[in-house]
Amino acid sequence: MENSPNLGTAVRDLVFEKPASARVFETLGIDYCCGGSQTLAEACRAANRSTEEVSAALQRLDSAPSERDWRDASLTELARLQSIFEEVSAELKAHMMKEEELLFPYIAEMEEAARVKRRPPAPMFGTVQNPVAAMIMEHEAAGQAFEKMREITKGYTVPPDGCASYQALYQALPAFAADLHQHIHLENNILFPRSVELESDFG
Repeated sequence: MENSPNLGTAVRDLVFEKPASARVFETLGIDYCCGGSQTLAEACRAANRSTEEVSAALQRLDSAPSERDWRDASLTELARLQSIFEEVSAELKAHMMKEEELLFPYIAEMEEAARVKRRPPAPMFGTVQNPVAAMIMEHEAAGQAFEKMREITKGYTVPPDGCASYQALYQALPAFAADLHQHIHLENNILFPRSVELESDFG
């Protein structure tokens, strides 16, 4: 991105164009997966970031989160972090099981049917749009849970007196969130739309 990015471009398209943009969006709290259809200007407003700040970071691609001190965080907030993580972890396990055992096999079956020019068998869920819609809703819920964890930890910032366990945890959480966002981005913005389009081709 030699020039300033177009504020009217969807954030997911910026990631398509320059995958490294995802790192900047992760750092600044810009939603490029569930909210990937937002324009850059809309996403900046939603994340309470100035367009100038985000545009400059996209051009540099070396932005880092500002340091914060959250030693005044209550024990209740810390307990909430564990509770939210355990809940989203359980939900993601169930989510992935549904994808791996139902949706993904049928998508593969549709692709094979298209390759050999035959109709795929009717799915037990009626249309691929049904599980796709459910998966997108679950993606949004998971994204919101991780955003809440990011808020509770004030950007996963380790307090100055944080022990090694704190450091390990607060390095792992944003990495996990980044992987999840990439997973959601690939499914919501590429796999699912193409699957729905492929199904429609069978008439």
